[in-house]
Amino acid sequence: MLLYRKLIIGLMGVCLIHGTVQSAEPVVLPPPPGEGPELPDNLINQTDIENGNIRLRNIIKAGGIVFTTSFNRYDGFGDGPPDIFDDTQVFPFRGDRAPLQNGETPILRINGLGAESCTECHSVVSRATVPPTFGVGGHGGTISSAMAGNGLLDADEGVGVTDGIVETTGRFVNPPIVFGSGGVELLGKEMTRDLQAIKTLAESSEAGVQFDLTTKGVFFGTVISNGDGSVEIEIENDLSIDEDLVIRPFGRKGDKFTIRDFDREAMAFHFGIQPLD
Repeated sequence: MLLYRKLIIGLMGVCLIHGTVQSAEPVVLPPPPGEGPELPDNLINQTDIENGNIRLRNIIKAGGIVFTTSFNRYDGFGDGPPDIFDDTQVFPFRGDRAPLQNGETPILRINGLGAESCTECHSVVSRATVPPTFGVGGHGGTISSAMAGNGLLDADEGVGVTDGIVETTGRFVNPPIVFGSGGVELLGKEMTRDLQAIKTLAESSEAGVQFDLTTKGVFFGTVISNGDGSVEIEIENDLSIDEDLVIRPFGRKGDKFTIRDFDREAMAFHFGIQPLD
């Protein structure tokens, strides 16, 4: 009897899929893979996050979905048709960047587009095991490295080549592990807040008063009051910080303040997808 009931339920499911059994609400099937966007609509909303309407576990889950989704053209993946390059043959950073290779694929890799999902590069959690331990948010090997910021790429002799070396303005970037990035961002914001507070104190002080720009045990330089609300800031040369006293812990050159700031550029570079803001 139990086997019979399971068989009936299974047949009903098949009938529903093929539309031979009518229901109050018609069954809407997703489009076949590649014939619609892979990223779900309305996955997460910033307003709902700020209002506390979404639990932390669901925020993390939504982030994992974005990180692991293989984007396609319905998600906005890819650049437009190739633009006219200037005399130096420098590839523009965003949009209309890369011509199709042999008229087929938009994945140029050199100066983007570089992948279809974040996990294609950030996938190795540990190499202490055999085989390696794979997971979401790990690092990537040589084959996953990005070739960022490249300019002249013509390898013909006499065009950008000296002694068989192709001269470019870019660099070879190995994908780092991204675990703990949230904590790094929060730490950077705390340090920025501390440094800004020291600067504010100096602005309201008498002329000639000097303050050390120190936070979390790190000395960044000094700030001296001019006595008129302005200050003179001296930064240690070996530290990646400007006179705006903003800690930027992300990016190869320490030029990104938040994870989102970094991701906005990465989405455009690797996928040709431009965030709304």
